[in-house]
Amino acid sequence: MNGIHLLEKGAGRDLLKRYCRRINIPVAVIEELVDVELDQVGRIRRRGMFERFDEALSRSPEVVDEGPT
Repeated sequence: MNGIHLLEKGAGRDLLKRYCRRINIPVAVIEELVDVELDQVGRIRRRGMFERFDEALSRSPEVVDEGPT
């Protein structure tokens, strides 16, 4: 996952998988969101970032918004 060592393997990866199953979002979607964010690091303007987020999320199963946590 592009340098996010906590999420690449071990306990962090296992935690990510369990949480994704619980909220019904594929791990690949989370990985894509992280990649989009990492691609924007260092840029002053984050043009297109939210559109890319929307695209990634639109490919995931429907998720019910449970409101603020």
